[in-house]
Amino acid sequence: MKLKNEMMFWDADDGGDGGGVATEESSRGLDVFEGDGPAAKPEAAPEAPEREREARAPTVDAGELAERFGHVIGQHFKAPPKEITVEEAKRLLNVWEPTKEWLARYDNLETRDQAIAEQRDGLIRQADTIMRYRMNEMQQAMEQRYGPVIGYMQQQEAAAGEHRFSQAFPVAQSSEFEAAAL
Repeated sequence: MKLKNEMMFWDADDGGDGGGVATEESSRGLDVFEGDGPAAKPEAAPEAPEREREARAPTVDAGELAERFGHVIGQHFKAPPKEITVEEAKRLLNVWEPTKEWLARYDNLETRDQAIAEQRDGLIRQADTIMRYRMNEMQQAMEQRYGPVIGYMQQQEAAAGEHRFSQAFPVAQSSEFEAAAL
């Protein structure tokens, strides 16, 4: 198979003039990766005078920085949600739990029907509450995901409505108003 453009494939760069062998004036090329060339010697940093070290030392006061920009940071970082207790969770979810009084009514053959109906109603309320919380979570997720699309569609609908209105009721030229006034 013949290549259409042979010039698009270039030879690999092997590191400079020496064909992969590092010299003082060329790069080390492949030797850097293969480890055949001379090892690089780190250059020692000259000792800086004491004044230059002090000039480079950080002079930021953390307290002042927090005082000036703390409100901005607070806008971007939210505190973690507080942990709720088991009792609060049961109250929020409307959990039905049998009490000693309920067990006494359940054990009595005359009041058993009433106790079972109470249990049924409590479990229905609990399931309904949990379902409502779940539906709210799902609705928020959908609004977050499709909100930008809905906004764009509403803008397009408004623009189309304005266009239809301007086509149905064009703006009259000022000369028409002047002629009508005479």
